[in-house]
Amino acid sequence: MPVPTPQNLSSSQAPSHVMQQTQKQILQPPLSPASAHRETQRVTTLLEINRALLQEVVLLQNAGKAGAPPQPPPSPATTGQNADVKDVANQASPQAAKTPCREYIECMRRLQANLAFLVLIADRSHKLPSAIPPMPVIMEAPPAPSTGNSNWSAEGIQTLERMYKHLKELYPEWKGGGSAVEKAG
Repeated sequence: MPVPTPQNLSSSQAPSHVMQQTQKQILQPPLSPASAHRETQRVTTLLEINRALLQEVVLLQNAGKAGAPPQPPPSPATTGQNADVKDVANQASPQAAKTPCREYIECMRRLQANLAFLVLIADRSHKLPSAIPPMPVIMEAPPAPSTGNSNWSAEGIQTLERMYKHLKELYPEWKGGGSAVEKAG
């Protein structure tokens, strides 16, 4: 009995893994060695940026600049006067009214955008090329502080600016001028 191959099987007889492999080859052509190297550099740079952003986020959290953690809703077990006392205590708490600082929000926006882009890159074999954006949504470092009253670590912002400059070099098609997210925000 001959061994079945994709060429001698009809589409109804082909095993699903063979069909999926064929679809992957149709959806995403293989990268040339130069393109594969550039892609590796891009992903590595994004991962390094994310590491630096996470370091800044941890510093901001440790400094109490990340805002108050979300308050859990009152449990159904607390009823009557005890629930009212807890609500008043939560409203009077200085942590309850605390919002994250601008630097924390900027780091988190970039982390979210970078992670979303990396997921699309990693899942490339299951997507049409047109479904993957050509570059990360945010291509600028977080804005540098305009005053001395900043929550950034001095070396952190310099590191991020240097890394984002390198990221832009890896995407020569990027024209500058911010991003769609920054223009909307």
